[in-house]
Amino acid sequence: MVKSVQVVSVSSRVPTEPYYRFSTYLESLKRFQFKPVILGMNEPWGGLITKPNLLRNWLRAGKNKADRIIVCDAWDIVFCEHPQSIDERAASLYGDAIVFNAEKACWPRTDLADHFPDTGSPWRFLNNGFFCGPAEKMLACLEWQNLDALGFDRRNADDTGWIYPDDQEQGQIAYIAQPVDMVVDTACELAQCLSASFVKEFDTRGERIRNRITGTTPGVFHFNGGSKDKLMPKFLKKWGLS
Repeated sequence: MVKSVQVVSVSSRVPTEPYYRFSTYLESLKRFQFKPVILGMNEPWGGLITKPNLLRNWLRAGKNKADRIIVCDAWDIVFCEHPQSIDERAASLYGDAIVFNAEKACWPRTDLADHFPDTGSPWRFLNNGFFCGPAEKMLACLEWQNLDALGFDRRNADDTGWIYPDDQEQGQIAYIAQPVDMVVDTACELAQCLSASFVKEFDTRGERIRNRITGTTPGVFHFNGGSKDKLMPKFLKKWGLS
């Protein structure tokens, strides 16, 4: 039994773009009487690598009040199950490993694709938009990544272009090295990435949306990529969140 869990997200602002749904994310958690920790609001944004930096600093400072953490994006994530229940399932299925949601594309490092075993699921590759596990293992993994050496978004030395350190790339590299136990939820038991996915892959007739391919009913849906246009309206309507 998981003793406690916190949901943590990074957002430097409240987005105004219509395809981002920060308020929907908050409302989906409010339905379970759950309030996430939002890091970085109204603070400077240094690119995608800001997310692991803020999370590392928060954990270093011992500000977490739970022994397990769910970390997720805040602009395109919706919970349809209580976070405690989702994390209890994660602990039951994967033990003390850090569990990442899976997507169909090996982005941004397509050259690393062979490091992710083929389990028969099209959702094969690590996505950094949702992960969960023990707080101390998350911190150990972030320390291993040596984020200070990576820096933030910046112009390169000869001022001819930009350097954009990427948090998902660092997650992929860490998964391959395994400084702590890390797994990818290729069966979509916990969370469902929807980029490059199709309506026909999901059964929306029941109380919960079921993945027809994996046979699972994820507790979190991640509307990354083009799914914001194609799938999000249909799914939000089913949940009464549109």
